[in-house]
Amino acid sequence: MDIQIDIIGSEKILIGNNDYKTVSFNDETDFGVCEASLAQSIALKVNTFLMIFPYEAHKPTLINEKEKTIKKLVCKVKMT
Repeated sequence: MDIQIDIIGSEKILIGNNDYKTVSFNDETDFGVCEASLAQSIALKVNTFLMIFPYEAHKPTLINEKEKTIKKLVCKVKMT
């Protein structure tokens, strides 16, 4: 699970439907590329967080046009 927290600035995170197709995935870096239809667009603001569970397709760090930079914390929680 990823917990993403914006500390400075804000961003938009896209969440895909569960019908996504994985193009590539690297277990060591926990990074993958997939094709998915859009389910939801979330505006993450300063001092807010979003929990993203395994196998939820997402595209973070879409910076708002007004923002020049964001500073964020991403916590990776191992699910067993």
